[in-house]
Amino acid sequence: MSNFSPILSNPAEHVYNYFITLYGDPEFTKIKQQQGVSTYMVKTTCMLINLCRFLVVTVPNDRNELNSRTKLSNLRWNSFQTRTLKGTYDCGFCDYSFRGQTSYGLQLNERKDESTHYENKYLKIKIALLHTKTNNKYEYPNNTDLLSSLETFQAIITF
Repeated sequence: MSNFSPILSNPAEHVYNYFITLYGDPEFTKIKQQQGVSTYMVKTTCMLINLCRFLVVTVPNDRNELNSRTKLSNLRWNSFQTRTLKGTYDCGFCDYSFRGQTSYGLQLNERKDESTHYENKYLKIKIALLHTKTNNKYEYPNNTDLLSSLETFQAIITF
């Protein structure tokens, strides 16, 4: 975990570029469009029997057709999720490694019954980690970092 605390003139652009670098600018598939939001998805490496791991981004409603594909670098997302989900989705595949990547510390913001919330005030992002167990407000630690949070595959990142 890094205690690196940059002063950023454009935190959102830094975060977009950071995620593009982390995941190698994968190609996402548009899987849904509803209520002013377009949802894109890509599958990642997974060794689970009935569940798969996905990267999911939401963007304001766009004009791309369902099942069309586009690179992460073309998506100015307002939500980036790493999720473990049931079901099958017709989307591409992403292979990545965090080896050698810088992480950012996260500060605990709030604990709820269904999720634990963190933030990084320099990146101006909020992270919710969804609980996988019921009645367990303390499933996640007080101190963590961004890369560890992403690897839970229960993470929702927003600005």
